[in-house]
Amino acid sequence: MHPITGYAYVPDDAPGVLSEATPGATIRKPDRSPPWIVVDHAIESALIARWPGKMWRVVVLDAGGVEQASPSANYTRAVAVRVIEEVPAARLFGERGDEVVAVLSFASRLDAATAERLAGLRHPEADQAYSRAFWRWLDRTGGGSAHDPSDLSGTLAAGSGPSRSPLNCGLSLVYRAVWDRAEVVVGPGAFVRDDEGERSLTPVWETAAATLLDAAIALGAPSNVTEEETAILTAAWRSAVAPSPERLR
Repeated sequence: MHPITGYAYVPDDAPGVLSEATPGATIRKPDRSPPWIVVDHAIESALIARWPGKMWRVVVLDAGGVEQASPSANYTRAVAVRVIEEVPAARLFGERGDEVVAVLSFASRLDAATAERLAGLRHPEADQAYSRAFWRWLDRTGGGSAHDPSDLSGTLAAGSGPSRSPLNCGLSLVYRAVWDRAEVVVGPGAFVRDDEGERSLTPVWETAAATLLDAAIALGAPSNVTEEETAILTAAWRSAVAPSPERLR
């Protein structure tokens, strides 16, 4: 049986046992209870909850006796791994991952005035352009029929494949970054509750998040958008952020 090789992501704010990871190191938990070391079999299927962090390519040394999610799971829970090398974390988001990292970094520094500016600058056709971009990706990956004819504007994940979005986990992380930033900057006033008590962002912050999702999908997955759609989806980003011409190519 071939050893399991994959990827272990470590958030900067909670590195856990992988805080001592270096190429060649053996990392072992002191016990066999959760939380385990989660080794994703492919970067595309990695589910990342917090950004920023480091990504390590590792070999599973010991997963004995650990309850696994299912035989078909895209990851292995382990108690010991050997570190092979560090992998640029931007690869989590595909070939244009650096573009997505730029959006994520901006979202993590968002202030109330910039959120309002982004919201006011969003193109009126951005929802339709975003939905079409997501649809093209679903069609290419064979997941379109399950959602037809849904409006996919604002969708963070869909489809049945391991990646779930054109940027893998990137769209979810962008939205989470705006949510977390709203909580820090504004506090409870950044959210509204529905009749069931569920929280959501206020319209300004929700629209600001949408403009950054627009930019991320256009810049990070350009094969899914036309030239006209790129202009629509990056309109607010260009105006409010004024990135360099190289970033927009």
